Amino acid sequence: MATQIEIIDSETVARKKKERRLQFFAFVICVGLFIYPEARDYQYRWSALRGARKIALEINRLRTQAIIGRKALEMRFIGPAQITIHEVENCGPQAQGKQIAEMQLESFDPNLVFAPTEWVRNEVIPILDDPELTAERVANRYCYDALYGSSLQADGVASTSIYVLHQDSLKKQRPYDTVGIRLSGTNGDVQFF
Repeated sequence: MATQIEIIDSETVARKKKERRLQFFAFVICVGLFIYPEARDYQYRWSALRGARKIALEINRLRTQAIIGRKALEMRFIGPAQITIHEVENCGPQAQGKQIAEMQLESFDPNLVFAPTEWVRNEVIPILDDPELTAERVANRYCYDALYGSSLQADGVASTSIYVLHQDSLKKQRPYDTVGIRLSGTNGDVQFF
């Protein structure tokens, strides 16, 4: 039986280890260079999605507070980037009430704005290819009453939408970065599109 003797050269082992490490970092740099432009293109959409998610959480919080307090609460979306919450008598279209809170979209995500109605009508709705969407359904308010549900029935619509986008997407004319929040049903269930 023949025995084999393996001679381990420490310099060769160190050189191969260094080569493997260098190859790994070269691979990571190449992948990073190819992925960076794609990630950069989607950063505005991701920013709008994060902000839309936080708006949806605030809408759910408004419903919870209305149910617990047994009162009607209305959230008004004031362009370009302000939300006010009012305690109102009912969820009718002409309801008046006192303002109880105010927040800026900047607190959700920097540079986030509500999409202007003209922008939605001319740029966003045509690319969505959804026959249910019309410019009349762009929401400027959402009200929830613990007894009667959301303001959608009072406004005479089945659903309404809020559109948000990153401010740079508006400047660069990129309608694909706009995120819609659809409120539908008696409770104003939230869906993203």
